[in-house]
Amino acid sequence: MFVLCYVYVGFVLFAVKKLLNLIRFHLFIFVFIDITLGGGSEKIMSESVQPMFSPKSLILSSLRCRSLIHFEFVFVCGVRECSNFILLHVAVQFTRYHLLKRLSFLHCIFLPPLS
Repeated sequence: MFVLCYVYVGFVLFAVKKLLNLIRFHLFIFVFIDITLGGGSEKIMSESVQPMFSPKSLILSSLRCRSLIHFEFVFVCGVRECSNFILLHVAVQFTRYHLLKRLSFLHCIFLPPLS
C-alpha cells in the first residue's frame, strides 16, 4: 500500500511539473508577442475605433485548479489591443487540450479502474 501511495505522489508531482513547464512556455510566447506587436498595434488601430471593453486597459489574473485534469490559467493585459485577447484565448484552449490528452492517457495507465 505504501508503494502505491509513493507511486501516486510521484505521478502527481510529475504532472504538476509538466503543467508548470507548459504555463511558463505559453507565458513566454505571450510576452514575446506583446513586445513584438505592442509598439505597432497602437499605430494600426485608429483613435475613432471604440475599445472592446469600456476601460482602456484591463489586467486580469486567474489561476484555478479543480483537479489534475482540469486546469485553467488566464492572464489578460491591455485588452484594448484586440490581438492580445484572441491569442490568449487560443493558447488557453491549446494548453487545456494537451493537458487533458496527456493526463487522461496517464490516468488510464497508472490508476486502477473504479469498478
